[in-house]
Amino acid sequence: MKIFTIIGAILIGFASFAAHTGELRILSQSGERFYVVMDGAYQNYYPQSNVNMQAYANNMFNLKIVSANNQFHFNRNIVVQPNRRLTYRIINNFGNYVLQFQSETPLFNGTNGGQNTCAYNPPPRPYEVSQGQYYNNNNWNAHPMSSADFDNLKRAIQRESFSDDQLRIAKRAAKDRRLSARQIRDITRLFTFSSEQLAFAKTAYRNCVDKHNYYIVMEAFTFSSDKDELEAFIDAQ
Repeated sequence: MKIFTIIGAILIGFASFAAHTGELRILSQSGERFYVVMDGAYQNYYPQSNVNMQAYANNMFNLKIVSANNQFHFNRNIVVQPNRRLTYRIINNFGNYVLQFQSETPLFNGTNGGQNTCAYNPPPRPYEVSQGQYYNNNNWNAHPMSSADFDNLKRAIQRESFSDDQLRIAKRAAKDRRLSARQIRDITRLFTFSSEQLAFAKTAYRNCVDKHNYYIVMEAFTFSSDKDELEAFIDAQ
């Protein structure tokens, strides 16, 4: 009798879980690895080409998908239905990446030998954007330079009269301290010549706390050739 009671409780709990949750699956057709950010929280510790995540049903989520090599960046609002799996596929169409809806299927249908169709259990959300935490060198608690220190650094760079001295200070700081992609972009904009901008952006990449956001740094460059050179440098790392 106890066994049937336990089984019944499990089935009820399972049904309740299915009624309140759904699943979202993102696949890369050509194998590019990417990060998924749902409502400001990273869903995978390391870039992957296939990410499944559970979500409360009937809620609208903001979904950001960023490739590890800065090839694509998608921003979508998605609603997950109860006991349903939404599958999206990232397609590379001759260098033009698109996020394409593929299918919507039952999440728990009892046709797979009793196995849970959720093959992937996402890790606890380790990174809340609102808390200013970053991931760097396998450390989810890495932090960039504080706002006060960053302002002091910019002033120190601007006080120098010669561009060589400005670049020396900026590169020294980038080697000794951690910077966010936005901070690196702002410092890159302080330089007049693209050669100096590239030199700093390349040096700063190593200690950037959010390398997956390095596409932001490209906003500092005017010419496509400079962006191409920085992208080639990143891809070679």
